[in-house]
Amino acid sequence: MTTQNHAPVDNESAFNLVNTEVYVPVFFTKLANDYGIRPRNAAEVEQMLSMSAQLREQAELEEKQAAAAGNPLLNSAQQHLNSVLEARGARVSGFNDSIIKKAAAEKAVDPNIAHAILTLHLNAAAGAT
Repeated sequence: MTTQNHAPVDNESAFNLVNTEVYVPVFFTKLANDYGIRPRNAAEVEQMLSMSAQLREQAELEEKQAAAAGNPLLNSAQQHLNSVLEARGARVSGFNDSIIKKAAAEKAVDPNIAHAILTLHLNAAAGAT
């Protein structure tokens, strides 16, 4: 549970809290459990997060441009990543959402996380009107 005494009230604080308390731990746990990938130092952490953000941005761009047939760039990236990991002897498995469910259950009891998510949703809804 976070040690903050109050929940965030603005988008940036809410996003930062959810990112550091939910997304980042789940991301690195999934990489470690599913692929045996673990950053060895802070520079590798930053590099992996940067790569993840780049892939996410590209996937979002492709998703907007892609037809109902799917996302060829993302599929190609996934195939390439799997082949590289298999060549290095890593276990390549299908999506395992148990890590996400476990993290969600652990974080669901934190009122600051709940407030941060509600803040993001309310601000997004207000921006959409």
